[in-house]
Amino acid sequence: LSEATIKEQIKFRENAIAQAEMLMEYKKAITHHASHNRKRAQQSSQEEGGLLSIFVSLLAEPLAKTGTSRSDVDHLTIELVLHLFRNLLSAETLSTSGSMSRQDSLKVHHELIHLFQSE
Repeated sequence: LSEATIKEQIKFRENAIAQAEMLMEYKKAITHHASHNRKRAQQSSQEEGGLLSIFVSLLAEPLAKTGTSRSDVDHLTIELVLHLFRNLLSAETLSTSGSMSRQDSLKVHHELIHLFQSE
């Protein structure tokens, strides 16, 4: 392999690690958002939801429609929110030298799953 190819591969690897760390930061920010803490503190399950409930609520109207009654906007909304959920759930720490340990990453993952269950 040429030196240019090796440098390019190193750059791709560094970018992938940076992207994975950024996704973990988003996952952590959404999971630990203050609105979820308020909801837990108030013990209210229906009245006030956390940040995640906003995304879930975006799905209510499009999912209430079936077949041809769904518009392109409905399909795109469903696709966008489900992609967000998939990306949050699949985000994980790739590097041990990153800002988050593997154990911290697993803890955030389990907390996010718990939030999904409570919504």
